[in-house]
Amino acid sequence: MNQELITHKMLTDPEVLIKPGQLRRIHMLLGRLGLNDKETRADICSAFSARGFTSSRQLLDEEAARMIEHLESKTEEDSLQLMRRALLSQGYRLGWHRNARKNCDLSGRHPSVINKHNVNEWCMSHRCKVRKPMEEMDKNELRITLSQLKLITKKETGG
Repeated sequence: MNQELITHKMLTDPEVLIKPGQLRRIHMLLGRLGLNDKETRADICSAFSARGFTSSRQLLDEEAARMIEHLESKTEEDSLQLMRRALLSQGYRLGWHRNARKNCDLSGRHPSVINKHNVNEWCMSHRCKVRKPMEEMDKNELRITLSQLKLITKKETGG
């Protein structure tokens, strides 16, 4: 849905807002995929909200339908990929998309590649509890790493 087309009437019209059944389905699917923490759910909701909202209760009917369709198509591997994306998102919030190391030649690379490089570098460092590349982490290790990185992000960004 195009953000410019969203009107105040649409935001208060019960026919356009998320239905209770859709809300229950979203929460059940997120739980089934192991995406239980509040921050990860907020990241996923904002990806489907044209208005950038982080709560599933604020989704419009059409946004909720797209989110449900997407979540229903996910497998365990997709769940791991979503958690890896959440790690990259935290790295981006920390400014790891910028090349902070002068002796590291990443010129010409896309910012997401730099971000992945920097996040993996942190994941393998002594500062990370798991100490392995995020692609090699299982679900539990990704949860631990994501929780740790979220705490760092909260501390460094003040929110």
